[in-house]
Amino acid sequence: MAWDYGRTPKESIEFCNCCGRFKKLLDQPQDVQYDRYGHPVTVWTCPSCGLIYLSPRMTAAASTEFYATGAYRDLILAHTGETSAMRQAAQWAYAESLFERLAPHLAERVRVLDVGGSNGLVLKRFRDDRVDRGIGQWFYGELLDPAVDEILSEGGTGHANTTTAGTIEEARLDLRPNDFDLVLCCQTVDHFTDIAEAIRLMAVTLRPSGHLWIDWVDCTGFYEVKIDHPFYLTSATMHRYVDAEFTTVVEGHWDGYHGGLLLERKADL
Repeated sequence: MAWDYGRTPKESIEFCNCCGRFKKLLDQPQDVQYDRYGHPVTVWTCPSCGLIYLSPRMTAAASTEFYATGAYRDLILAHTGETSAMRQAAQWAYAESLFERLAPHLAERVRVLDVGGSNGLVLKRFRDDRVDRGIGQWFYGELLDPAVDEILSEGGTGHANTTTAGTIEEARLDLRPNDFDLVLCCQTVDHFTDIAEAIRLMAVTLRPSGHLWIDWVDCTGFYEVKIDHPFYLTSATMHRYVDAEFTTVVEGHWDGYHGGLLLERKADL
């Protein structure tokens, strides 16, 4: 479907989502430009913490609709030619790499929440490992993603014990405190409309000393403005988001432009 960004409900951002500074009190550099899809956007940089963000940008409700209706995938297909089969192949390669990275840090019995988990292939890789070793009953996986049709069409519901359509901000009332051993936020954080609240909620649903994996497009290595990324992150701004509630276990970059953190939730939250 064609997404009419001009008619999409938008909102202006008055406070920096990372450091909380009131935008009108700051002399913020701004840049009016066109994103990679050809849509006009205004890009701001917070001089206090360095966060780069769009304002105005899609409202939270409009953003959810953008993903739930399949408009996001249609936009990607039109721009890059990426088909479902191509995406699944790339996601499986990512799942294999991530499993190897995280497996040494996890217990055999594990409860996992995948936030923005698309078709569930990352969950499948963790589940398959335990099924192959005869301990499949020790794995529980929950998938949370607004793109219902994509989840159904690509078999995502078969990879998770529970599948919920929506965003983590929408699911806040249904999240169970101290429930999961691992929360995955795989190449999703850039798409959130409220990163600070999403990270707080992911911390809440983790057990004490549970782990959060989060990765993002590091704009110091690759910077491309697009309407589906309200925020543009660096290692420094990501640490400002997570350091109050997490300690860093592993930090690294790979594939030239993604940054990633394996974090452990502080026990005294």
